[in-house]
Order: sequence, then structure tokens, then C-alpha cells
Amino acid sequence: MSDTDGAPAARGAAPGPYEEVVCTEEGPVAWLILNRPRVHNALSMRLSDELTHALEHLRDSADVKVVVIRGAGGSFCAGDDITEMPEWGTAEAVMRRVRAYQPMADVLEALDKVTVAAVEGFAVGGGLELTMACDFVLAADSARWGVPEVDVGITPGWGGTTRLARLIGRRLAKEVNLLGALHPATRAAELGLWNRVVPDDRLEPEVQALIHRMLRWWSA
Repeated sequence: MSDTDGAPAARGAAPGPYEEVVCTEEGPVAWLILNRPRVHNALSMRLSDELTHALEHLRDSADVKVVVIRGAGGSFCAGDDITEMPEWGTAEAVMRRVRAYQPMADVLEALDKVTVAAVEGFAVGGGLELTMACDFVLAADSARWGVPEVDVGITPGWGGTTRLARLIGRRLAKEVNLLGALHPATRAAELGLWNRVVPDDRLEPEVQALIHRMLRWWSA
């Protein structure tokens, strides 16, 4: 089920071409694969730009009804690629870059499609923020999540404070942001941050079952 980069196999026609995102469409279902498995799909500038472009393409599609986001190589997303931050430039340039990321999550959250995050491995920082912008989050039992920005002296840039507080409340959001710890997937489900957690080998079947159920809305 993988290509040479560790991404799940392509399923249909794709916009692009992209280097760090695999975007494929299979009838009413679109699959967005974050494809930097060697660094746990960290959000490079290129990956972020490509993901934004792909989301805008899907936003304008009249055929796609369900969008599934997942990561290649057994991990969802490790957040911003901090090795690139020196390339962002001055403090003003950093703020411009952060503001440019915010529409990415906003476009995802506002899609008139059913959006599903299928989470394996790490979903931290910007990766967690992606899940918070989705309608459904299904996670493997071994997945881990958190907001580790505090460990490098920065704050979440596009949802780790506002969306997190709306989902789990201000007090718990402060705890997650200020302590910077990693948490088990089951705690995300207990807090209502994610929908449910399944055994690792059941994630793919559960995602497929959810897709099938969602598509029944349009075929009824």
C-alpha cells in the first residue's frame, strides 16, 4: 500500500504536480497525503503551500464530497519544520509566514465537504491543528498528540489556542499549551478533541466504513 516515499498508493486523478503532498480523487472521495515520511511529515514551507493549493482545488470541486487527510509512513504530522525557521527571515517575515498558514486551516475548516483526519503516529503542533479543523478525527491507538511549541519558545500559530479552547475548554487548553507534553490518543477521545480511537490495524477499515456512511447521505 506504499510507494517508494512511503505514501499510500495513488487512487485516481490528481491536481498538481506536487512534491510533498499526494492529492488523489476517487469519485466523490479525495485523499490528501502529507508526504515527508522521513521527518514525520513536518510542515515545510513547500508542503504547506502545496496543501493550501490542494485544499483550494477541492473547495472548488463540485464532485468531491469527502476529504480524508492522513500522513505517509505511519505518522500524521509532526508540526512545523523548525529546521526551516531561520529561512523565514526577520520577525516581520515570520509573522507574515504564520499569517499565511492561518488560511490553510480556515479553508480546511470551511470546506463544504465532510473532512476526516486519519491519525497514526504523531499529530503535534501544526499536525494537531490540522485535526482540529476537520469534521471527524479517527485515530490509531498508538497515536500521540500535543502542542510542543512552548518547548522551543513559540506559541501555536493557527488554532492551537482558539480552536483548542473551543473544543476542550480554556482551562484544559492552557494546560496542554503551557506544559507541552505528549498525550495518548485515548485522552484526546476522552476530552472530545478526537472522535474515537481504534486498534492500529482497524484504522483503515474504520475510515472506509465512515466514508461509506457519509456517502449514503448523497445517494439516498
